Amino acid sequence: MGRKKMDIFTMIEKNTSEIPPNRKKLIEEEESFRMNIAIAMVKIRQEIGISQKEAAQRLGVTQSWISKLENANYDHRIESIWKYLKALGADIELTVQYVKNGRKKRVMIRDSKIHEEWESYKDLAKPMNSSYKSGSLRKNNTAHRHHPVGA
Repeated sequence: MGRKKMDIFTMIEKNTSEIPPNRKKLIEEEESFRMNIAIAMVKIRQEIGISQKEAAQRLGVTQSWISKLENANYDHRIESIWKYLKALGADIELTVQYVKNGRKKRVMIRDSKIHEEWESYKDLAKPMNSSYKSGSLRKNNTAHRHHPVGA
């Protein structure tokens, strides 16, 4: 007898019944965000007309890694998403909204350059290790052949 499929939100409700409502809401938003990322990546790849195999070849990874990355159950790293989308020829913009002094504020983050207003803050975002150089990808990607960004 096969297992009955359960959608992600039913599963969250079932497994989080004793979690405080504010924490449960955060979990649901995280799952929705992850699902939206996965759907967007698949949609973009399909709209430009390439297979998972071709996307894998462009990235120098396996097709199974692409499949994993396109899965909403995968814990996506921003570097993995960035590399995937760049391999598809996409430009990336991230809009962050927040409230300051009761007013909604918005920051647009682009992958192409540091925002002029943030130039003085760039020392706060130092690379995590010495194999990164300013504005470049990892120098030695051979150790990360199948998972280029530590996926």
